[in-house]
Amino acid sequence: RKREAGRVGPFADLETLESAIDFMREYVRISEAWLACEQSLNIRYESLLSDYDTEAARLLPFLGLRAADPTAQAVIDKYRPEQGRSEQKGTHFVKGQTGRYREKFTPEQQQLCIEAFGDYLERMQYPIP
Repeated sequence: RKREAGRVGPFADLETLESAIDFMREYVRISEAWLACEQSLNIRYESLLSDYDTEAARLLPFLGLRAADPTAQAVIDKYRPEQGRSEQKGTHFVKGQTGRYREKFTPEQQQLCIEAFGDYLERMQYPIP
């Protein structure tokens, strides 16, 4: 869509699923490096959508903040996924949808992604079809 609109960006040059898979391999490598770091907190996107309060409660002590802190609570409330406000642009809560790949990818394309990222997805506790 970006390319069709004449916009540039990291995804605009991706024309095939294979090029997107190659592109995402670097992001997976970066993710794995961060997850190996003791100072990182792993929170899955789907968990933010399905149980935001629990994930926010995990995040606060990790950041050294208290739930009773009005400023911290204001930020948590502002970025609730159900808000979906335009000022959240860039947070992925505006358009991100759990499982959308099932609608957009053919079974063959899904299999290519499983072959490329299945081990990583299992480590992240995603069910592999």
